[in-house]
Amino acid sequence: MRSALASLLASLLASVTAFVFAIYLLGVLMLGLMCFFMLFLMLVILIALYFFPRVGLMILCAAIFLFLLDYFFYDDEEDLLNKDSYDSTAVFNVATRIEKIYGGKVYVGLRIPDPDSKSRVNIDMVLITKGSVMVVSVWNFTGSVDIDKDGSWVGIEDQQHKKKRHPSLVNVTKRRAVILASYLKLRGVTLPKGYLIGRVVLSDPNCRVTHAIECLPEVISFNKWSQLKPEPHLKKQNPEPEPEPAPKSGFSNWFKAAFQGGKNDTQELSEKKKKNDTQEQLKKLNDAREEMHQKLHFILSTAPMWDRLELKGNRNILGEFMKFKGKQEDTSALGNVKRSKVSRLVIQKSFGDSDGLTRRVLYAPRDYRSEGASASEQMKATVQSSTEIVFQPLNSKKMGKIKLSSIVSVSLSG
Repeated sequence: MRSALASLLASLLASVTAFVFAIYLLGVLMLGLMCFFMLFLMLVILIALYFFPRVGLMILCAAIFLFLLDYFFYDDEEDLLNKDSYDSTAVFNVATRIEKIYGGKVYVGLRIPDPDSKSRVNIDMVLITKGSVMVVSVWNFTGSVDIDKDGSWVGIEDQQHKKKRHPSLVNVTKRRAVILASYLKLRGVTLPKGYLIGRVVLSDPNCRVTHAIECLPEVISFNKWSQLKPEPHLKKQNPEPEPEPAPKSGFSNWFKAAFQGGKNDTQELSEKKKKNDTQEQLKKLNDAREEMHQKLHFILSTAPMWDRLELKGNRNILGEFMKFKGKQEDTSALGNVKRSKVSRLVIQKSFGDSDGLTRRVLYAPRDYRSEGASASEQMKATVQSSTEIVFQPLNSKKMGKIKLSSIVSVSLSG
């Protein structure tokens, strides 16, 4: 009887402890309530350790393990959204403006394989225009920046006043350009000499650079960035030839040839042939360049990229989508959403849901042959708005959990 009662009490204590600790981990209560539950949890564990040492020890170990797992491997939504280092909005803002300034097409968040290190190199963005391929690195730094004697960049943040040393972003960008050129060559495109260039954009208005950095031709400081204006439209590569003047009368041509020395038929034919050859060479050159640009767009559109979270408030986070987290029926409804099958999710409010308790997730099968799927192919799933996406941001060792109610769309790389 005593043994059965002890077992029942141990089970009861374990259930209560698990319930209390789950409430604490979810962080749904205010700080004062959290402290109260923590004290209550400690009291329960102490009682369990006193009366049932083995059960109490197991509960204590489980509680410590769950706490460490949540602390070291997960960021809460509030922490994730408040960390500027995770925020890739500055990169997308630069990409939008740089397209307007230089024209062309920008590809953001590339992960290009490096054959030397056997790893993938992060490239903020690549701009393809008619005349160049530009590798752009964005540094959204707030504070003063200078160059040290060894060539590294030294930044002092305004808020923390800590000195941070970084490798020269110019050298880093040049290295990224070399890796990109090797990757393009491996996929069948060899860029002409001087066609690939690198630029470093310091987009934060509170980033103050010294004259040594300001003078670097590869660096676009905020002062330069704010003064850049869209380039005028380029002239047509193949302008229509000007109409030739009307031929003069036969007597006039004969008179000019007789007294001034005219061109014989052989010379005229030779000049026409040279002119035709030049036009044909230009046409072949333009056709080859157009073919190269088509290949470049195809290669970069199918290159490895980071996943993208588009959040409310015009914010973006680059990183890697891990999984959905929530009730079993909700995760089951989203079971078809896999990287190999889906490229983009759109989260909308459910029709008729005035309380905002549910979200409608729209997605379509990944189509490698075209840029998108038709509306008839779209599928949908209705889940609770509290359903979360587990996402590991770029430059972070911790995963974060973000509710669907805070997300506008999710883009998944192939």
